[in-house]
Amino acid sequence: SQYTSIWKTREILHPTKMSLCQVCVAGQMHKVNQLTACCSSPTIQVEIRDKNQAISQFGTPFIRLMLRDESGEIEAIAFNAAAAYVNSNLTEPRVYDIRNFHIRNINQTYPGIGHNYEIVLDEGIQIQACLGVMPSPYVRFQHLQQYYGRNNIRIIGIVSNLDPLIPEQITAFGVMAKRTVSLTDIDGNNVRLTFWREQATDSTSLYLNTIVAITGVSVGVFNGLPSLSSTYRTIIRESPNIPEAPEEAILQQRQSTL
Repeated sequence: SQYTSIWKTREILHPTKMSLCQVCVAGQMHKVNQLTACCSSPTIQVEIRDKNQAISQFGTPFIRLMLRDESGEIEAIAFNAAAAYVNSNLTEPRVYDIRNFHIRNINQTYPGIGHNYEIVLDEGIQIQACLGVMPSPYVRFQHLQQYYGRNNIRIIGIVSNLDPLIPEQITAFGVMAKRTVSLTDIDGNNVRLTFWREQATDSTSLYLNTIVAITGVSVGVFNGLPSLSSTYRTIIRESPNIPEAPEEAILQQRQSTL
């Protein structure tokens, strides 16, 4: 794994100072989107994604990974001995039950992107491998209204229209490159996605009728309809280099009809 020097100041949130989490009280398993600072003894069943080792600015080795279930994604981090344990016992993209971890608030550099909390995997964590398979991580376009305000969703579809690149678009945030494309998903629904800055420039390599999977997309509303925009986390993957996308085979059949 690649080692980098990164770290952000975060505040541990102690559940004893917060109101009780009703999911914890009921002894039920949490969904990712139910995790808050109120959780005192949460258990989750998640798929492991994007596991990377790194070094903090203080010289502390740590490992960062993304945990996903059908409700969403949340980042997790482990240090020192816990990092070594996590690295040995959590393998992408398997599914695990995880318990005995802590949750802390993120002082985000980019507010509103992703989850408001992250998981701290301590030395006392309990991990059990499962046989379960997570649903597809890609959001169907007909469900986009459920994700208004979210800034880290994944979509997959066929490029059905390409607007010309605008190298210098004047916006409230300054002058930046812009390009808008239209995508069609497996249900035949369409959505427009606007790429900004370097993502707009990168999108010039896209071609009509190409299957693409795009992560790190924000969902807004324009003229009453869902509207998508790129973020600093946006990544574009073109077929056939799309990992674990059952939709890809269906889209390949649809390609010939567009």
